[in-house]
Amino acid sequence: MLPLLGELGAERAQQITEALLAAVAHHAAAYALIDLSGVPSLDTDDAVQLLARATQAIELLGATPILVGIQPAVAQSMSARGVSVRAPTLADLASGLRHALRGLGVELTQARQA
Repeated sequence: MLPLLGELGAERAQQITEALLAAVAHHAAAYALIDLSGVPSLDTDDAVQLLARATQAIELLGATPILVGIQPAVAQSMSARGVSVRAPTLADLASGLRHALRGLGVELTQARQA
């Protein structure tokens, strides 16, 4: 899981992508959750494109990227730039975790109150 906070410029996005891909490969991860809830906007074409390419690279490593917590301004930036991602996009981290766990064959249930 990669929680992102603050502005995501091109240089920072490149560094994060490299670290994320190294971690996915090192851990032979089945899923890579990218939490964008702390990113208020994506202001550059480079940052938007790097995010899209990062999801593709994760797939090439055999993992499934999951984007969670996309803010309205980020969604608008991505769609205005014609960027589409094949990765599942979910509203929040909890939804993303449930999705990944289901994919691994794990189903969470709520404990009953005694």
